[in-house]
Amino acid sequence: MDTPALLPLALALVAIPITILLDLQSDPPRQAVPRAPGVAGGNLFDITLVRCRCFMEWAGKYGPIMTLADRPRNHSAERLSRGGTDLIWADYGPHYVKVRKLCNLELFAPRRMEALRPISEDEVNAMVESIYRAVTAPGEEGKPIGVRKHLSMVAFNNITRLTFGKRFIVAAGELDEQGCEQKAIVKAGIKIGASLPIAEHILVLRWLNLVDEELYNAHSARRDRFTRRIMDEHARELERHGAKQHFVHPQGPVRPQRRHRRREGVVPAAHTDAADAPTQGQRRVKIAGYDVPKGANVIVNPTAPLEYRPERFLEESIDIKGSDYRVLPFGAGRRVCPGAQLGISLVASMIGHLLHQFTWALPDGTWPEDLDMMESSGLVTFMATPLQVVAMPRLDKEELFKRVPVDMS
Repeated sequence: MDTPALLPLALALVAIPITILLDLQSDPPRQAVPRAPGVAGGNLFDITLVRCRCFMEWAGKYGPIMTLADRPRNHSAERLSRGGTDLIWADYGPHYVKVRKLCNLELFAPRRMEALRPISEDEVNAMVESIYRAVTAPGEEGKPIGVRKHLSMVAFNNITRLTFGKRFIVAAGELDEQGCEQKAIVKAGIKIGASLPIAEHILVLRWLNLVDEELYNAHSARRDRFTRRIMDEHARELERHGAKQHFVHPQGPVRPQRRHRRREGVVPAAHTDAADAPTQGQRRVKIAGYDVPKGANVIVNPTAPLEYRPERFLEESIDIKGSDYRVLPFGAGRRVCPGAQLGISLVASMIGHLLHQFTWALPDGTWPEDLDMMESSGLVTFMATPLQVVAMPRLDKEELFKRVPVDMS
């Protein structure tokens, strides 16, 4: 092998120990604290697919404080979040405050939520109608159905109507062309984020930067084309129906596009489980007696139930919006999800309609103890075994199950 080819490797072997030595010398002296038991070399290869259960088992074995890594945003998160400009990965500062203020004022303000309530009600009614058609079709009476796809349709259409002003799932439950494109973009983003090289998890190897830049660039360009197409549709609607408003203010046609461009990066992040995202310390602090250096990442694991028993929360009043740490579906503190009220209202409406308009039962021969409540792995946790139930209409008149479309344009 030529000498020039060995030069980068030689420089790396020399630079790594020097960097570690300088880093250790630059740390200010700190008091000795009891060292938690751990595994030599770390637990990188011990992480299982269902992370919440994995971290729960580690906490029981090694203690509540297991690992604090000085790790900034990895390369994948940096690229997919456009340099940390979205709500999840943005550093806490003026930009994060501005984006969160945009959510609170433009998307999730009480007055705004009340104005958009007909959209959520319309989508819930569409779900009821689709379930009614599925269980009353010839030959389908008394057969179990999968509930997940109907619930997913409500959530998906509700978000797209709030952000894009249109439905991507038609009444038959199938995606239209733009819906297929958006779903493909989301899947591609998750796949790219999951295909992280192992060097990203090892501090001294991150400089290798083994990520495929062409793949990221192609994904970003595809996402931009999709967003631009939606914005062009809104611009054409303004030209067709709102020409008179163009003379009121010269910025009239531009403001909706700017507003949509801001929302496009805000709403998907606002409905991600922020509690599972790693947080980063802004200054040196002490947690449970351990020194946490500035910039260290702390992974909080708020989910550690051993059994599915939601009635445990009926015994006493528990706030689920971040002030009670026994249950944190929306996170807590300054990073609490700004769309919590939207999620609570939508879920309450769906459950109320399902219980009022249908009678539910398990398939013949199935008992509640037989249900597999193990969760699946992934960004969003579902039941590993999809729930199959039998739905029977409670109301006599078919007209009560029909959806009356709402036009919010």
